[in-house]
Amino acid sequence: MIYVDTLKITKKQTRRWKYPFYAHMVGDTEKELITFAQSLGLREEWIQRSHLDGIVHFDLNRNLWNNARKYGAKLLKAEEWRNKLKEIRKGEEHETIQ
Repeated sequence: MIYVDTLKITKKQTRRWKYPFYAHMVGDTEKELITFAQSLGLREEWIQRSHLDGIVHFDLNRNLWNNARKYGAKLLKAEEWRNKLKEIRKGEEHETIQ
């Protein structure tokens, strides 16, 4: 399953991020996330690993967020989003242990 958080206002636009709104997209597995992202026109090398506590994700502008929702990504509100990130993080730790 693919998940997105709510759209947020970009506080400071940069050369790398020039969009007024942003959101994040994660998946239950990295493979599923990349496959879904590619269906939206995103390239695998655009995957993010540096923020969200290292959880693999994609940053989305408003148009990509709308398309993700249109094609089945589940919108998670703040508490649901935090719980999903914890669940993904726990799953990644479990994979590392095995």
